[in-house]
Amino acid sequence: MQIVYKSLLAIHVISGTISLILFWIPAIAKKGKRLHNLVGTWYVWTMSLVLISALSLCLYHFFISGQYIMGLVLSFLSFLTLNPLWSGMDALRQKKGLSPSSRRMRLGLDLLLMFLGFILLIIGVYHAIVLVIIFGVVGSLSAIPVYQAVSRKQGKFNWYDNHRSQMIISGSAAYTAFFAFGARRFLVGLQGTHWMIIPWVAPTLLALAAIYRIRYVEKRARQKKARKKA
Repeated sequence: MQIVYKSLLAIHVISGTISLILFWIPAIAKKGKRLHNLVGTWYVWTMSLVLISALSLCLYHFFISGQYIMGLVLSFLSFLTLNPLWSGMDALRQKKGLSPSSRRMRLGLDLLLMFLGFILLIIGVYHAIVLVIIFGVVGSLSAIPVYQAVSRKQGKFNWYDNHRSQMIISGSAAYTAFFAFGARRFLVGLQGTHWMIIPWVAPTLLALAAIYRIRYVEKRARQKKARKKA
């Protein structure tokens, strides 16, 4: 079993490293061009391999190693990354508006994240594990899109903005997982201090800041264009 575990871990680390590097190319490349589309496809494929290996490692921790909290955290991070990755690619197929099946899938993923978030929050508070508490709070925030979907208070669907935003979030989720686990050996000086919280939450905060900045710039550009026409 150790051979299987080490093999899965090697696949996870290698594909994860490649995907973290590839993320920046379509993020910077001009949208719609060959480089953006080609490398973006590679990013999705490598991230898919990351998720498959991560979920396999979750099963290992649940049923073999007995590290249930680790398995639960890995499950949460897997679905935290899967949700925006799937939604971002699905947006490319929803240019005329979200289909009923797409809405159900998105709602299902948000509900799953919300459920896992609540569980992690309870476990984190009970065992006083800061990282688990943070992930619990992040997962619990999925209650917001769940409420919007159930109450039908969602705005008009913009497939391009949704694709771009969800792919940025998928990258932030991948980097969050990296800093939470893979980069621990590089952050030895922060271990056991409150400063360790920074690399855990920084990817999410930077992703949200980037998304709102892009939207703000585009809004100002539209307003400027409208004033010139008036």
